[in-house]
Amino acid sequence: MVSTYGHAVGVLVENAYLSPLPGAATLNPHAGPDKVTPIPFALEIQTLFQTAARRMSSPIDPADPAPDIDLPLPEDPTANTYTKHQAVQVLSVTKKGSPLRGKMMRKMIHLGYAPTTTRLLRDLMHISAQGKPIPTGTWVEPPVLPADPKPLPSICLGIQSRTLDKKAQFHGEYCREKGWFVHYDQQWHSKGCTNDSVDKKGRCLKCRNVYSNINSSRHPTLFATPTSPSLLPKISDISNMVSSRVDCIDEKDVGGDDVLLEAAALLRLNECSRVDVGKSSVFILCDKCPAHRVCRKSSQIVTLCQSCQSKKWSHIAVMKRRAKNSELRVDPGSSVPFSALDKKEVSRRVGKMKTRRRSKAATLKRFKEKLLSQHREMEVSEQFNKHLNEALDYAVNNRDALEATLESSILQILQEEAGKDGTLDECTLILWVCR
Repeated sequence: MVSTYGHAVGVLVENAYLSPLPGAATLNPHAGPDKVTPIPFALEIQTLFQTAARRMSSPIDPADPAPDIDLPLPEDPTANTYTKHQAVQVLSVTKKGSPLRGKMMRKMIHLGYAPTTTRLLRDLMHISAQGKPIPTGTWVEPPVLPADPKPLPSICLGIQSRTLDKKAQFHGEYCREKGWFVHYDQQWHSKGCTNDSVDKKGRCLKCRNVYSNINSSRHPTLFATPTSPSLLPKISDISNMVSSRVDCIDEKDVGGDDVLLEAAALLRLNECSRVDVGKSSVFILCDKCPAHRVCRKSSQIVTLCQSCQSKKWSHIAVMKRRAKNSELRVDPGSSVPFSALDKKEVSRRVGKMKTRRRSKAATLKRFKEKLLSQHREMEVSEQFNKHLNEALDYAVNNRDALEATLESSILQILQEEAGKDGTLDECTLILWVCR
């Protein structure tokens, strides 16, 4: 009965699917031959009928990747496969990257509706999302993305190297010796430049070879520092200028004289720090600052000015003091800021701070334990004193009863002593009688 009913429902659903539904998904003649207008409402109706028929007439396949999803039947009842348009239409009701779309793709492949791979189905959905026409053909053929390839250059555009353009300004002769020449397009070309085998960058085989070998190891002369004739005056001329100027000015004005400032700048460009100006005098430049001075010749002339020399000795004193107080600087209680410490000193101070912190924590722990033990002892002492006071109060308030209890206890003890050997000690009897 159930099988007959399921067969009848299946036939009814098949007839309903093959008959045109109002609003069904069809090719839109106004949108072109490659455009599909999906109507989700009609698709939902078809899926509902097919789900009921399949679940009542066919068992669940254990190898089905998504048994909870039912796909619509192919448009062509004789074929068991979707067209690419129908596959895109079925998958378009899901979101991009959603698990439902992945399950539907695997289900299509499992049922044979789309004899392809999930990658090809994703490519089709990507083409549809871009608004491009969906490719036709069999499932074996991969989809061809419509592209507008750029036409390759038909002629060689030269070596096209920025490095060569910069270096050729100073080493043009070397470039011409190598056979490189400048064409009418103002670009360097190789000696055997042709228009054959031009790549996307517009270089022929010869120009590509030159471009890939523009480096200092292959062409050291091209990358050498350009030399130019020196325009600086000679040191002897500068010495004469300084000596003639020193004779005309006072010794106090040596540091601010314009002629001597110019002479000092020229000496620095010539990488010279001192010149002889005659009369056993020397014009010296400071090694650390722009200062200069005139002093007497000596075998122990200092090349630093007075200000730089004082800074040097101050720095030496600071370094000595720092070495002497190295332990104090890294002490956790030191007042030296961290900004005045180097990396090693900072790490040492941090280590000592951690050690001191751990030591203080251990000391505090021992102190707490000692306080806790003393507190417990005090509680025991207080309880003992409390019981003792209660006993004294009881003895004072109940003296007669206490005496009677003591007498009976003593008599009992004496009787027990007498019962052991039948006699009592004489001293015990005397004490008992004297009571």
